[in-house]
Order: sequence, then C-alpha cells, then structure tokens
Amino acid sequence: MFDIYRDGVCLGSLTPIGTGIIARDASGMPVGQFGDLAAAIARLLRLVTA
Repeated sequence: MFDIYRDGVCLGSLTPIGTGIIARDASGMPVGQFGDLAAAIARLLRLVTA
C-alpha cells in the first residue's frame, strides 16, 4: 500500500492488486478500482478538489 500526499496532506492510498489498483480515500474507504496508476491518482485528486 502506498500513501499519496499533496502539500503535506494525505489524499489517500493506493493498493496494487493482480488486475490493477484499488484507491482508498484518507479515511480508508475504497473509492474505486483502476487499471492504471494515472487514473487512480486522478480520482484521489478529484475527491479533494470537488
């Protein structure tokens, strides 16, 4: 599992799995499963900028 930070604030985490990546928000709730890293990070960024 990898935590993603922006400006010192945790946006969430990414967990690699056999078929892609599971993204979780900062509270640990799953927000989606993605086939590539860019899509997973984009989803986490959209959560905090919405």
